[in-house]
Amino acid sequence: MTLDTAEYHQYISTHLGLLYFVGLREHIIPAKASFTAFLDYHSDRKFRCREAFYRNMGELLDTYIRENQERLTEADLQILNNFRRSIQGDFVILRCLSKHAVFMDTNSSSVYAVKALSDPFPVFFSTFPALCRTTLVPYANKIIYDGFLQPYDVLLGPGIKRSLEGDYREARANKAITTEIL
Repeated sequence: MTLDTAEYHQYISTHLGLLYFVGLREHIIPAKASFTAFLDYHSDRKFRCREAFYRNMGELLDTYIRENQERLTEADLQILNNFRRSIQGDFVILRCLSKHAVFMDTNSSSVYAVKALSDPFPVFFSTFPALCRTTLVPYANKIIYDGFLQPYDVLLGPGIKRSLEGDYREARANKAITTEIL
């Protein structure tokens, strides 16, 4: 249910490079902070960089690519440009299967097959279904989340769980589980 090691390292290094750039540009991290120092920052500060990125994604992404074009590989550029097709919102993680987890968008009721990055989703959630806020990103003919999961501390009652189970079965029966964000 997770990316393989090479995919994980490619994605995370590209994404963290972008967040470092955003942190510097938006004055979230000190101007003299090195990338290595940034890697040691607490996830809260990286999360603030991520939120700043999504507030002004188009301009920040274009600037980052333009200013770093000589060192970005084709794989890096593909990862970065895939953020333009990301889906940010609240999701219910309905199930964790062997190949992926099943996420349902609480706004549109669309259902997605999502791979974890390096740690499987049960590391973050003790029970399913689980409600969270995240961003889904296309990656190499798969869907991943951007590395930040914000769990909601709510317990879903038996009626809601039955309803969600019905939604999952219907999506599966209708082959309506999206495996790629086009």
